[in-house]
Amino acid sequence: MKAMQLFLVLMCFFAPLNHGYAAQVYQQVPFQRVAWSHDGETIAVVSATGMRLFDAVTHERVLLPLDDFTAVNVVFSPDDRLLALIDDAGRIGLWEVAANQWVKTLDAQASQVDFSPDGTRLISAGYQEMRLWDVATGEQIHQWEFPTCPPKEESDHCGAVRVAFSPDGQSIVTLAVSSEGEIKSIWQLWDAETWEKTQEFVPDLSYIPTNIVFNPDGKTVLVGDGIWMWLWDVEANTIRQVEQVDTISDEVYDLGHQWGISVVAVSADGSRFASGGYGDGTLQFYDSALEKETTFVQAEGSMHGLALSPDGTQAATVNDEGVFQLWDAATGELLYTHRTEL
Repeated sequence: MKAMQLFLVLMCFFAPLNHGYAAQVYQQVPFQRVAWSHDGETIAVVSATGMRLFDAVTHERVLLPLDDFTAVNVVFSPDDRLLALIDDAGRIGLWEVAANQWVKTLDAQASQVDFSPDGTRLISAGYQEMRLWDVATGEQIHQWEFPTCPPKEESDHCGAVRVAFSPDGQSIVTLAVSSEGEIKSIWQLWDAETWEKTQEFVPDLSYIPTNIVFNPDGKTVLVGDGIWMWLWDVEANTIRQVEQVDTISDEVYDLGHQWGISVVAVSADGSRFASGGYGDGTLQFYDSALEKETTFVQAEGSMHGLALSPDGTQAATVNDEGVFQLWDAATGELLYTHRTEL
């Protein structure tokens, strides 16, 4: 059982980082990621066939073919004017929502991106490096490199692989992976102006974290490591494990999702947190203190994307079977389903 869990966690974590392998996976998976606009009106879903924009209320949708851009991730800018998309080659494309057209493409090797709270900068994370971009000009402002990484032909899994701005825009949190000696995770905090590292935590964990999300309070970071969830207090530099409920035995146990955690999310107002299961399609909601599970949902397939509405009342999920769904976060009621042809 533990061996299978470890295998699934590593697949979930590493596949998006190795672009050669990822291209094969993305061709088979209809939906990749989902993002909810900050005004709560639009939901963006990206896949190998293009991007779908859903009206969050009427559920009307528009399919936008992206030509040769095979999108695997998507993020709204703070003003919802732009979407930042990542393709299977690590390129970043900026899409203007109102005009439904490309603005520019950034030549990067990214696995994840995030906008600064004022929307003027974009941070990208990828193999061996992290880059800061000027959104208006598309120019690179700064680049961090990870000297402990071996040559890429020796290892595809090193450097900053998950990244997020703090709510005040003053800090950048990264989940880095070091291949020096043995693969291990490093949680880091950087000053967004001086670009200096201000905090680092090297946890003694059995699994490598796959998700990192800044809490809107700016004090803590939610980290999902494939099996557990952790809350990192960036000021005290301490962590605590978030208890999850084993839905089979109804007892508090380390494993909340039967096959591990693939995605985590937090609402913009900080009222609700959520985690999605890899392989078993489970969806769990938590209160703002992350002290107890409030709702459990048995969805479908393997959860590839998860987003909460800004007020935390609804959740949007996408899975590996081409299913996009909306859920009531308080009751677990299924509100809407859209399926694609496989």
